Amino acid sequence: MSSPHVTEKGYGYGEGGAGSEFNPLAIHLALVFTLVGTCISLVSVWLHWKNYRKPNQQRQVIRILWM
Repeated sequence: MSSPHVTEKGYGYGEGGAGSEFNPLAIHLALVFTLVGTCISLVSVWLHWKNYRKPNQQRQVIRILWM
């Protein structure tokens, strides 16, 4: 018995719609950019915490980076 999300082609979700035919390269690029952006954000937050010299300003910067 197959999964309810598998189509005749053997992959995908449902019978079409947005994202049903994404190129695997696009998905992998999105993953890479997401990981790079997350790493940059976490390093920036860490550096602000490490060099906490202007608390009023840096507190706001850290809040923005966490978003």
